[in-house]
Amino acid sequence: MKKGKLTPKQIAAYHRDGFLIVRKFFDREEIGLLSRAAREDRVLDQHSFSRDDGTGAKVRLSLWNHPGDGVYGMFARS
Repeated sequence: MKKGKLTPKQIAAYHRDGFLIVRKFFDREEIGLLSRAAREDRVLDQHSFSRDDGTGAKVRLSLWNHPGDGVYGMFARS
């Protein structure tokens, strides 16, 4: 997929399903920036909680109702 261009098939899938998964939409550098931002974000950590992942381990989860204007909101709106 060329950056910024959806195929007619992808557009039809979005209209049919209400969502679209685009693999490798973000490059390694972009994912690295998001990962680093998440690890260093103390507010994100303060608003997270643990959930059982079904195997006995715990995962940390943070939820928002609105994407906001920060790095997470920019990724969410992409």
